[in-house]
Amino acid sequence: WLQPGASSLPSSLLASIATPTVIAAGAQDRLLPSIQEARRLQRHLPDASIIRLEGSGHISLDARVNLTDILCRHPKLFAEPKKNKRKDYVRDFVKPSPQYIDRYINIVEQYLGRFTSPTFFSTTVDGKIVPGLAGVPLPSNKPVLLVGNHQLFGLDLGIIIKEMYREKNVLVRGLAHPALFREGRKGGKEGGNEGGGRGGREGGEEEVLFTDDAALFTSALSVSMGGDGWEGGGGGGGGEGRETGREGKREGGREERSATDTLSNVFESFGAVPVSPANFYALLEAGEAVLLFPGGARETYHRKGEDYRLFWPTKSEFVRLAAHFGATIIPFSAVGAADSFSMLLDSQDLLSLPGPLGARVKRMSDAVPNARGAREEKEDFIAPVLWPLPPARFYFLFGSPLETDTLPGRGRDKEAVETMYQE
Repeated sequence: WLQPGASSLPSSLLASIATPTVIAAGAQDRLLPSIQEARRLQRHLPDASIIRLEGSGHISLDARVNLTDILCRHPKLFAEPKKNKRKDYVRDFVKPSPQYIDRYINIVEQYLGRFTSPTFFSTTVDGKIVPGLAGVPLPSNKPVLLVGNHQLFGLDLGIIIKEMYREKNVLVRGLAHPALFREGRKGGKEGGNEGGGRGGREGGEEEVLFTDDAALFTSALSVSMGGDGWEGGGGGGGGEGRETGREGKREGGREERSATDTLSNVFESFGAVPVSPANFYALLEAGEAVLLFPGGARETYHRKGEDYRLFWPTKSEFVRLAAHFGATIIPFSAVGAADSFSMLLDSQDLLSLPGPLGARVKRMSDAVPNARGAREEKEDFIAPVLWPLPPARFYFLFGSPLETDTLPGRGRDKEAVETMYQE
């Protein structure tokens, strides 16, 4: 009776419903194909978007899901119409509720903290090393910039943000690779909105909400380990010249999502911004506590024999900008992640794979934007293949504060800036 009943609802009737519609479906429904049905309805409804409840099954509207909150904050239903402008990740940021922050902080502690047992040390102004973050100043009348090496797979990011929030009650604003944001994905937004023909229109909007902590952590780990599928559809399932985009058209516009797409809202909710000179300038101007990994993906996906090596840009631009605002720079170093794995294949090994395998790896890496700009060497955004070892303890040491307001000319003295950069 279910199939005949559903088939009796003509597509023309759905197409006549002009009311903005939100379709919520459990991603792990093993009884019925809820996600497929949600996408079918979306194709026929003129103004519909999907809420994909990751971690929920057939009975998805349980105690973990607040449907009223979902509907009230959904832009299609109650939010003010958005102006046609580029998203401002810095100025449009609204700090999430303490309950929201605590949930994700607890995930880091439960799934990562208990395996790495992170230990923090900081240095006071008189040079004394103390346990914890007592030596790290809070942003008051000037910004604070945390600068350090990025560990393998970026496993240090959540731990640092968690510790700063737990001990200092500060939500650090991280500068992240543009590929972690939908607008930074090559062809992601454009391919989704202008995917050509049915693929762009029928893929539609699809937001992911995590109702299960394990699902969120698995998705985050997938991003770190490169299981992201850079050729997958971005904002709307289309995408000219991409295999999944063409597949999306063949399947009637089904949106091929990646782990990065599912996590982009979490990164943005915690105040992360795509790394760029303009965003860095805006964060410092706003007096924020900023987290910067100058080595970026080159350190995150380092090669064999490069454990804990620094691959920072040749120019000291971040020091110059920090000095312009008189920011306090806190250098830090971290170890532990590289000691927890044995590297089997690095990026060069993967690029050297024979035939289509190596070509596909190169194509996926080339599709990622260069976070360092056109003048710097492009990073190979290729996750190495690792074999897990017994997890090592993570150690973090924050050095003595460097006061940039003591530099002559507030950053205009290149020699003084370069001297501080080398420190």
